[in-house]
Amino acid sequence: MGWWGLLLLACSAGSTVEPPSSQPDPATQPQGEVLLPSVEREAGPGTTPSSAEDEGPTPQAQVLLPGEAPRVVLSFTGIGQLHRGFFGSEAAIAELEAQLSACTSGDTPVMLRWSEEDRWGIITAQLDADRAACLPRWEGEDLELRELARVGAALAAYRDRVAGSFDYRISSFAIEVQVARGDRRCTFSARGEHPPDGRRFARCVRTPGGSFCGAGEDGVTRITGLSAEGRRWISTCTPSAGPE
Repeated sequence: MGWWGLLLLACSAGSTVEPPSSQPDPATQPQGEVLLPSVEREAGPGTTPSSAEDEGPTPQAQVLLPGEAPRVVLSFTGIGQLHRGFFGSEAAIAELEAQLSACTSGDTPVMLRWSEEDRWGIITAQLDADRAACLPRWEGEDLELRELARVGAALAAYRDRVAGSFDYRISSFAIEVQVARGDRRCTFSARGEHPPDGRRFARCVRTPGGSFCGAGEDGVTRITGLSAEGRRWISTCTPSAGPE
């Protein structure tokens, strides 16, 4: 071997091999999967590492946000600090308050809940039956929901704005509108093509006396065929009594 060969051999022996990159090759990832931080993937869209461990099964916190009256008052259950900030976005809250301003003269509680066990989130607005304008109305034995749909649509727009700005998974949160008179609550759940746009509701209403269902299928703007007992219970929450 000549001296050129010896020189090449020495150079080869002294070279090092760079370690492979620790970052995954995007081409090897399943199509359609979004790579999220491991903590978020384990804790779910509602939690951060500390909140997943420290909040406990039924944590609650309240935040009063500034703005023109009527205000939106947020409360949280199972929602981590990061996502509380998302839901508390000033722009999203201002838009929601503007849309609700024609529907209520007082503050509007909006409850945001995430169940890690069920992997299910819900946004619920509560209306005072004695102060709100956009409420279910009795027309004979039927319950008309066109005005209530204005609140449902505002909540859906709020959900979609937060999802579009911060975390697309929030778009899967369900929408509910709760009508309250004193300690009595009647809950109307939005239904329709996923995710519901808040303009149509389930045919069943949850009341203090149980759940009462009208005729037909979910996705209604008017509930018909309610039993007399169902009408009586719903009337305890709605602004005017239904027929006996």
